[in-house]
Amino acid sequence: MFGDADASSLPGEEVHTMTEEERAVSFHHKPLAARAAVIAAGPGANFLFTIVVLTCMFATVGQRYTPPNIGVVQPESAAAEAGVQAGDVFVSIDGQAVNRFEDVQQAVRLNTGTPMQVVVRRDDKDVTLSITPRMTETVDRFGNHDPATGCSASRVAASPISSAGRALPSSKPFMRPGRWRRGS
Repeated sequence: MFGDADASSLPGEEVHTMTEEERAVSFHHKPLAARAAVIAAGPGANFLFTIVVLTCMFATVGQRYTPPNIGVVQPESAAAEAGVQAGDVFVSIDGQAVNRFEDVQQAVRLNTGTPMQVVVRRDDKDVTLSITPRMTETVDRFGNHDPATGCSASRVAASPISSAGRALPSSKPFMRPGRWRRGS
């Protein structure tokens, strides 16, 4: 700033020999409130710039999400017994709208053994199903036992984990711009 000796804003030798016109624009001759405002303006501008950039990013690029499409239904699972089919799309669970596959996973984890009214969209028609998630236990290749809640409907083709009965998110999530949603 005008009148500084170096980058640390120490006053230079010329501060004492400035004319009235130079003192009027010199940082070191401003009142305390004016100096505080100048110092706070830098971080404040950075904060506002960050908000603008992030808002533009979310409005144009979107936010990653996993659509609630069913890719695979494991045989002899709670989902298969209830009539869930590959290609179905979750619409709601117990009256709560489903927007992403993670909503399904959370609802299933919270309702072990409790029947859930699930609405899926199949061939452009809404179908209501009653699914009762149940505990399944998996054993990994190291012999570790892992209890899991599931109805065995997943987004991807069968893998060792999905065949054990867990619902898996897609390996290729979609992008959702701002307030718009695919498939709505």
